[in-house]
Amino acid sequence: MDSMSKAKRKFNTDLSVSGKTLTVGLLVLLMTSCSSYQAPVTDDGDRLPQTSAQIISSGGASSSSGIIDNSAALGSTGPVSRTGRAANAGDTRATGAPATNTNAVSIIAPAAPRGISRAGIERNTIADAAGQAGPDNAAGPTVHRVSRGETLYSIAWQYGVDYRRLALANNLQPPYTIYPDQRLNLDQLGFSDNAISAVPTIPASPAGETNTAAGQRAQAAFENRRRTSVPNREVAGVSWEWPGSGRVLTAFGSTGGRGRGVDIQAREGDPVYAAAAGEVVFAGRSIQGAGELVIIRHSASLLSAYMHNSSLLVSEGMRVQAGDMIASSGRNDNGEPVLHFEVRRDGVPVNPLSYLPAR
Repeated sequence: MDSMSKAKRKFNTDLSVSGKTLTVGLLVLLMTSCSSYQAPVTDDGDRLPQTSAQIISSGGASSSSGIIDNSAALGSTGPVSRTGRAANAGDTRATGAPATNTNAVSIIAPAAPRGISRAGIERNTIADAAGQAGPDNAAGPTVHRVSRGETLYSIAWQYGVDYRRLALANNLQPPYTIYPDQRLNLDQLGFSDNAISAVPTIPASPAGETNTAAGQRAQAAFENRRRTSVPNREVAGVSWEWPGSGRVLTAFGSTGGRGRGVDIQAREGDPVYAAAAGEVVFAGRSIQGAGELVIIRHSASLLSAYMHNSSLLVSEGMRVQAGDMIASSGRNDNGEPVLHFEVRRDGVPVNPLSYLPAR
């Protein structure tokens, strides 16, 4: 009997030691796995602090975060919504019907770290004039950094906005001078039509340059003007004629960024004529993919543009008449000899064929 008692006590002792050994082993394994944990890092390489999950008591007890949930007592298995919050009585957010058991525990996981944008506020990617963003900028740019020789008109044309709205958004005052490296806001453009109409004439002043041709008739353009009579058409108080003699190759609204105007067939060196009388508000290279570009203001709301030229006969501030030769045609980015012609009304591309006379 004594030997049996001794054996029983030895078995219990061995069992206790084995249990302790197993417990210690599990603790060592747990500590080893925890030591290999790597906290998440930000884009800058900084480790984020570990955040414990918030366990919210259903019985009104304080959780680790100090948040109190007003559900019933702990101990049951009520429904938990996808947001991790316990479903209260009558709450239909989790299941679409009133909860039948409100005894639940809400476990709110730590918030994931926010992504850190590597892009700065200033983004010079060119926005599509029809309102689409450039290829490397899904949201479009918010600030434009002015380059030497740009005008308020060329910048507004580049982003497909009304030049008057651009002036108001940046609190520009007459004579609306802009400077190289100046940053222009492109976002706050929501002004009323009355405010836009009240903006006086804005001169075509290139950033960082002296405009000595303001108001002058473009002599070279006049001397090489079109000598034959061509049809014209009056639209919106402006008399229009075709800027080139070739046929239309690409229609307005086509894909590939060329649909903001029309492509007119031309041979390299062919004359490019002003489609209507007005003031040259930009002449030069500024907009990617436009080549030598001429922009003419015909009225406060109507502008026309002539792209892919090989040489120019005008400069900013000069006055031209319909039929004056303003440039010689060149080639587009694909090496095709073509004249790309656009009309903008209040900064928005419109179909040039709605303004040009029928052929």
